Amino acid sequence: MIQGETNPPERKPRHAGSVACEKARARMQEFLGGDQPLSEDRALRVHLERCETCNAQYRESLLFAARIARERRRLLENREARGDVVLPVEAQRSSRLRRFRAIVMPLALIAALGALFSNTGVARRVAGRLLEGRATTAGRVLDDQAARDLLRGEWLVTDPDSRVALESEGTRLELQSDSQLLVEEPRDLRFRMRHGQLTFDGPCSLRGEFGAIECRSGAATLTVSSTAAALESSTAELEVVDSSGTRRLGPGGRLEFVLARR
Repeated sequence: MIQGETNPPERKPRHAGSVACEKARARMQEFLGGDQPLSEDRALRVHLERCETCNAQYRESLLFAARIARERRRLLENREARGDVVLPVEAQRSSRLRRFRAIVMPLALIAALGALFSNTGVARRVAGRLLEGRATTAGRVLDDQAARDLLRGEWLVTDPDSRVALESEGTRLELQSDSQLLVEEPRDLRFRMRHGQLTFDGPCSLRGEFGAIECRSGAATLTVSSTAAALESSTAELEVVDSSGTRRLGPGGRLEFVLARR
């Protein structure tokens, strides 16, 4: 949802490699880096209102920016708390460090956002294989006899009483019955969960209305409905970023999220 929206329009996923999406990602970097005037923001907003894939990346970048801002604020508060006992020489060093951080932190944020929207990186494949029932991706039915490489921007949808396995190097995901999953970036093993249940084992990134989940290793289960989501870790080490901040979840832990009604 874009800031200020109360009744967001219906958005449709698009292939993230389209010309319109490439231009939108460039405009997002300019906007978030403070280089794009607000008067030129209308074209970006129109695209985000129509493209679910870019809108999801925009929300993700805002979460990342908020996290950087919290860390910077914490550093400033700690330094101010020690200010009355800082010696003159140390105060000079502190002033130089403050100027250094004021320059480096925004540049680091812009660089991180550039990496977020970049298409470069180590190529990884994600293969989808039907385990039972029926499932479709990009309008085509998955074959239960052979795996199919999934491309960036493809939605994977399972029918009731169906299951699909997604496999990559060192990672396995299983999409359960009546679920919807977007392959945001196969080379980064980044997925967006809209609805249903997903079990995963191994490093991957998950996004959704609940926020962002980073799995370093181990197994866990994510269940998402229209109003709530639940994350259960069996053996996984997870990091969760949402509106309340950053949290870590270890083996045996459970988190529940209440989602805003659409």
